[in-house]
Amino acid sequence: MTQPVRPEDVRASDAERELVRQWPHRAHAEGGLDLAEFDARVVVWLSVRPPR
Repeated sequence: MTQPVRPEDVRASDAERELVRQWPHRAHAEGGLDLAEFDARVVVWLSVRPPR
């Protein structure tokens, strides 16, 4: 059985961060996310640490 990955151990590349950053903007523009959902996604995105 594999151990769960702790959120503080997850790293994302610049390219991955950019894809994640673009998704909520597109979804909100297309009506797939309301403003509260959009804000919640952006807060999560901003909490991801860049690679060291």
